[in-house]
Amino acid sequence: MRILVATPGHLRTAPMGRYCAETFREMGHDVRLFDCGSLTLSEKFFLRPVAKLRGQNRFEKTRLNRRLLETADEFKPELFLAIFGFDIFPETLAAIRKSGARAVCWWLNDPFQFDRGLALAPAYDLFLSNCASSARRYVHQGVSRAGYLPHAAFLPVHRPIELSAAERRQWESEVCFIGDWGPVRQGILSMLSRKVKLRIWGPWRKHLTPRDRLWSSITDGFFTADDMARALSSAKAAINLHSWFGYYECGLNPRTFETPACGAFQLCDWKEDLAQHYQETKEIITYHTGAELELKLIEFLRDDAARRQIAESARQRTLAEHSYPRRMRQLLEMI
Repeated sequence: MRILVATPGHLRTAPMGRYCAETFREMGHDVRLFDCGSLTLSEKFFLRPVAKLRGQNRFEKTRLNRRLLETADEFKPELFLAIFGFDIFPETLAAIRKSGARAVCWWLNDPFQFDRGLALAPAYDLFLSNCASSARRYVHQGVSRAGYLPHAAFLPVHRPIELSAAERRQWESEVCFIGDWGPVRQGILSMLSRKVKLRIWGPWRKHLTPRDRLWSSITDGFFTADDMARALSSAKAAINLHSWFGYYECGLNPRTFETPACGAFQLCDWKEDLAQHYQETKEIITYHTGAELELKLIEFLRDDAARRQIAESARQRTLAEHSYPRRMRQLLEMI
């Protein structure tokens, strides 16, 4: 099958489009990856500044959609897969579908951007959400071709990594958190840092000052997927704290699956979707409050055998059920 994958290349921490494309190739499909974040040199250094001066904020999207249609006309895909699909016009999708391709969106911003997804969904043959509850809401709102497809682990990247002694000194931690800053995250992790040795990877320092308790715990800036695998591989415990903690009790982020794939012991804030993917207490440890997280974290830091058993059980479940080949096969089955 000829598959055209459109990925939002301007999102540095969202490589899912590349993972999908590489997986489809391994499955034997003819794949083209289209980067929605790329601009030509003339667009970047001349046309973009001119458009901004004139207030023409649709300029880049118009150029992007034109190039996407040219790619589709030349490649003639049988399946078009958009990751997020932020910048793709409905008329572009209509033209791609008219040429004979099925158009699918894998929308990965639920539940917190449900309304945005709802506006995009009608233009697709199939609209897939990372949140089971949101998928049901789309159907209730009239999007009959909606379904649930959670994140996954890309096993060539998300894997246990054997580190040298020097690398271990660079990456190891008692407890690690990997992700963007948020006020709730800052509050909970500040509390935890009083009890455990915590390391944070992500662009946090622009939100803090050197007087903040977490300042010295931060390895600042964006991290690569390989960096994340190194940090997870050498942590005693990894905290997964969804950015929508305290607002929604559904939907799962990528780290839910990437963490166990790297062999790390995970403590994750409770989400209703978790039960169909991992077994509580045997493959994942959940918490509902910061205080509960602190109690469970300290308990498991004292029990090396229990941590290792849970981490290995979760890894085996991830290898069997939550890899990209499994997800892409599920996607094709739903089509």
